[in-house]
Amino acid sequence: MDRKMASFCQGLTGAAVCQEGPHERDARLRIPGHGKRHCTYSGQKMDGSSVGMNESGRYSFSDCHREEMPVMKHLLAGMKPLFMKLPGTGKRLWENSLIRYLLGSKDLGTALIYLKYWFLNYSHMVKFSLEVLLKLGPAGVIRVLVHNPWIFTLLKVNRLMRWYGRERTGAYLESVCMALNSVVTGNVDMLRQMFFHPERLVINEDLVPIDIIHAMGLDAYLLEAIGIIMPIIDPESVLKYIDEAENEGMNPDACSLPKTTVGMVIKGHLPTGVAMVSSNLPCDAGAASYTFIERAYSIPTYRLDVPYHFNNERAENLFIEDVKTMIAWLEENTPGRMDWERFRKICKNRNRILELELELWDMVRVRPAPLASEAVWLSHLWNVNVTPDHEESVQHYENIVRLARKNLETNTPATVNERYRTIVWNPPFLHFSDIFNWAERTYG
Repeated sequence: MDRKMASFCQGLTGAAVCQEGPHERDARLRIPGHGKRHCTYSGQKMDGSSVGMNESGRYSFSDCHREEMPVMKHLLAGMKPLFMKLPGTGKRLWENSLIRYLLGSKDLGTALIYLKYWFLNYSHMVKFSLEVLLKLGPAGVIRVLVHNPWIFTLLKVNRLMRWYGRERTGAYLESVCMALNSVVTGNVDMLRQMFFHPERLVINEDLVPIDIIHAMGLDAYLLEAIGIIMPIIDPESVLKYIDEAENEGMNPDACSLPKTTVGMVIKGHLPTGVAMVSSNLPCDAGAASYTFIERAYSIPTYRLDVPYHFNNERAENLFIEDVKTMIAWLEENTPGRMDWERFRKICKNRNRILELELELWDMVRVRPAPLASEAVWLSHLWNVNVTPDHEESVQHYENIVRLARKNLETNTPATVNERYRTIVWNPPFLHFSDIFNWAERTYG
């Protein structure tokens, strides 16, 4: 069968089985779900001349008849696995539903706290969706969803809030819900920069602070951000990206975060930007991953080189000169210009967050602790690393400190019958992050 006819047949039916003769060929076309349809068409002779082709260049079909097949049998066989999954799917949807949580709440106050942040999270997402629709149009929305399918994982954030909120009440529950809400609002702002201002978007590695980039009037996209949030919400959602990175040559024993990021870049599921700033941190796999990313993006890239022994004056001076060179490089390769007054305000914002966080940590030292878990580590992970220049991050920490102080003054522990404590250095592992809730409920 010649290429044009094969394309036509496959587009019509999805599959084709052909027997070739010297002058014409019989195409036996299998139509899924409808048995076999046998059609004889005139193709191309061996000498190159055409047979049975009308003036428009289309093939003509004749002698078409249908041979009935046991369609229902195959249809039912295909639907059986779906029916078998229905009980489990229904149970899972029910367990993660808003109604199920409200019915299982210990008291009205707990239900109202969860309901408040459930609506707040979805209101942010709906508002942003309408903003994308108005600015990019229906075609733009479809394009965004096709190029960024991980957005559907982010929509499950309220399911995560349900996991984090199990058996928690009062100020502790509100602080956890508040931390997740800050992640939602920060993500929306990051996506807004990503979708609406690609001409000013600078890609930055997760250990490169965004302060200078924002002080230059540029938008920053922390490339690992989605790879951090996705496994927190749905641990299995990043497996396809890890496989993609390993198939392209990354070591199987490398950290899952750089592999997730590289896999997303290879698949074209992350923005490109106009320039990129990375560093030699935090680990060998993380630093090496930017070799893949730089090759995939083909955009101007600057690598900050943090000295190995950095706690001395010589190392500090070397790195200061490196940062100054980076600023000059960004001014040369992007439309941004350094605004030192704006940078001063950003630093002031970050210092205020640090003051509030230290106050929170001092209160958490008390036993039993007034707040714990996600209220502490998730607040730091997002508001200190991703959105430190946002006024909302300062407000978030002020609210978290207020809730901790309230519990401390009323001698209200975060966890009933606190027995054990876990010291976490840096943000904890991202997969199955509700393990802390489980540990509280199981061991105290």
